[in-house]
Amino acid sequence: MYGFVARALELLIDKEYGSDTWTTIKKESNLSEDELVSRIVYDDNVLFEMLATTARIVDVAEPVLMEHFGEYFFEYCQTHAGYGQILQVLGSDLETFLQAVDSLHNHLLTFYPGMRTPSFTCERIEGEPAFVLHYYSHRRGLNEMVVGAVKAIASRQFKETISIEVVSTGDFGKEGEHTRLRINRQQPATRQNDDKEFYTLPEEKRISPATFCRAFPFHVIFDKDLIVVQAGTSITRILPNMLQDSLSNFMELVQPHMPLTRANILEHTNTVFVLRIKGPDSTRFASRMILKGQMSPTGEDDLILFLCSPSVFNLDDLNCKGLYLSDIPLHDATRDLVLLSEQFEAEYKLTKSLEVLTEKLQRTYSDLETEKKKTDRVLYSILPPSVANELRHNRPVPAKKYDQVTILFSGVVGFIDYCQRHSDSHGAMKIVKLLNDIYTSFDILTDPRTNPDVYKQITMGIHCGEVVAGVIGKKMPRYCLFGHSVNLASRTETTGEKGQINISEGVYKLLQDPINADPMFSFWFRGPIPMKGMKEPMNVWLLTRNQINRTTHSFLNDEVSNASSGLVEDTHDVPLIKNEIE
Repeated sequence: MYGFVARALELLIDKEYGSDTWTTIKKESNLSEDELVSRIVYDDNVLFEMLATTARIVDVAEPVLMEHFGEYFFEYCQTHAGYGQILQVLGSDLETFLQAVDSLHNHLLTFYPGMRTPSFTCERIEGEPAFVLHYYSHRRGLNEMVVGAVKAIASRQFKETISIEVVSTGDFGKEGEHTRLRINRQQPATRQNDDKEFYTLPEEKRISPATFCRAFPFHVIFDKDLIVVQAGTSITRILPNMLQDSLSNFMELVQPHMPLTRANILEHTNTVFVLRIKGPDSTRFASRMILKGQMSPTGEDDLILFLCSPSVFNLDDLNCKGLYLSDIPLHDATRDLVLLSEQFEAEYKLTKSLEVLTEKLQRTYSDLETEKKKTDRVLYSILPPSVANELRHNRPVPAKKYDQVTILFSGVVGFIDYCQRHSDSHGAMKIVKLLNDIYTSFDILTDPRTNPDVYKQITMGIHCGEVVAGVIGKKMPRYCLFGHSVNLASRTETTGEKGQINISEGVYKLLQDPINADPMFSFWFRGPIPMKGMKEPMNVWLLTRNQINRTTHSFLNDEVSNASSGLVEDTHDVPLIKNEIE
């Protein structure tokens, strides 16, 4: 199955149920590709699996979905696949349209090599406004899809209302299926110049058989018993013993799918006939040759003329069948098609490559959009929204002065000593794991929906004051804070009481303000603490919670022995995690 069939299903689901539904269908169908490529061959089971999954997800009976998909598939071929113009001129009514579908399929084999197409033939019912459609397929289970497609052809193409009955279903080949569908029409079909004959030449013969055989080197004339009475020069060169013998001894009928009899031929004169040369009398080249053409009753002596052309795709194929361009008459379009096929083959390969690259580009663009959203989430989570917005649009962010900023520094107790005791490669892995646990714990703390149960002992220092904030660098921009207040916040942490929240006098005064006061907070004056860069010692308080709230938050101090594992020692700490602007 080529991808354009599944692509039609994708557009149908996206149109009627939304793209999210199609995403779910692909996921549950185990389809790895983000986009289905029209010219790539997929296993038939991919389509059947998607149809079954779609029916289950959208809660529609599978036969109903199949028929609806068949109706949409014709619309897809008209509007999306680019076959609207050729479908418009394929037939003058529903019956002739369906008879000509096989010709369209033969044409599509040039674009989609190896495609296993279905076959359609029509059988008239005398005296009734109805006919029987014979549907031959190498795949089973697509009858409802054909019913939907035929209904869509009748309504959209010919403005005709029909009803369809399944007459019988049988085997076709080893795995295929032959279905007979009775198509009932509300009014008889109207044909242009139906069964009218116009004679512009006298009835006596004006051309000899020898001249006719040279003008039409690929033709066979046989009688009512299928005995060959005349053949073109190219065919007689390939099959010299064919004359006065049965046609069925030298050729087998490939299409339409029916026995090669005179009665069947006369019932399907509007159908393309495909015959394959067979038999021990044929050469090794001829045994691979396929002839495609039209059966025409001559009206004289009950003869039938099979006017045909060899089915060849390119010059290599012509050579493999033992033919030359001179074997094909000048009036036969096959000659031009063979010559053009060389150029077309290169263009086809280029078109296919471009289509595959386009599909990959679309998937890459979709992945890029997803990654950009992830990047935006990270950017807006660590920077002020105004700054993040400017950086996202590649606009410069001027430095800005903030009069009142709350700055927090935090450090792991005993971290430097811990690093010194674990300086080898195995110890480095322990350090990485420790930092990962700490960051994970902070993530849990900042999530109001969870309660942490394990935590490391840390020291915090908080100070308020004036800072200047700005973005440093272009390739890898960093948002940084500068000013004496940043240094004081760092000193408050490094000189602070281990495992406690140390706050400066400025923070203490702000928290005493009635606007910021919280009855859960409890303050203990630690005293004036000498700090580097300060002429006078700075007053420092310890921030804790009242006894009534300590039970809930006891993890801050009670898990030290389990979480730190020898980390708690009175050594110098390192700044950790973040600065905050409020």
